[in-house]
Amino acid sequence: MTRVAKAHAYGNDFLYVLQSDTQGVNQPALAREMCHRTTGLGADGLIFYAVTPSGASMRLFNADGSRAEVSGNGVRALGALLGMRVIDAPLQLTIHTEGGIKALTRLQRDGNRHLFRAAMGLPTGLQQTTITAAGETTTAAAVVISAAVGTLPAEPLFVERTAPRSGNPSRSGCCLDDQPPAPSRHGFRKRLTLQVMARTARP
Repeated sequence: MTRVAKAHAYGNDFLYVLQSDTQGVNQPALAREMCHRTTGLGADGLIFYAVTPSGASMRLFNADGSRAEVSGNGVRALGALLGMRVIDAPLQLTIHTEGGIKALTRLQRDGNRHLFRAAMGLPTGLQQTTITAAGETTTAAAVVISAAVGTLPAEPLFVERTAPRSGNPSRSGCCLDDQPPAPSRHGFRKRLTLQVMARTARP
């Protein structure tokens, strides 16, 4: 029998199993089965982890079985799971991910609720491009952010609100994941108001 934990950060929920409990298991297939919202336990992703002296190492699979290098919410929820046995804050943890080493500092704990500060790394590779998704063409900026949930590497797209407002952002969000980046055009700066759409098209 495999022990499973479930945790979430801002509604982004994950299942957690020990790597040692799933030796020889088809991990993508297990992620699809366990994360299914109707026939499984239901989650946005499945994280296989191993406890280390300073924290843990982890490997993340999305609900569709695809690989993701890291999720900021998944890392923090793993920190909460590890911190359940440590009553008092602060707590320092080091999480080894496929997107690099992430440092967690627990600032507060109230029962099962944990407040962490996470050092996820700086965004890189900013590029501006024109994309077509869900039948609409608009301008977007692609940037590699290690905290994002996505395929390797993670390249979320920031879409300007000058795009046609008739479109459904939830519908469009599903179509943006595999858009190729354009040649880099650095040098612009704006103050932004963001609505973040995950690859599952949930804000």
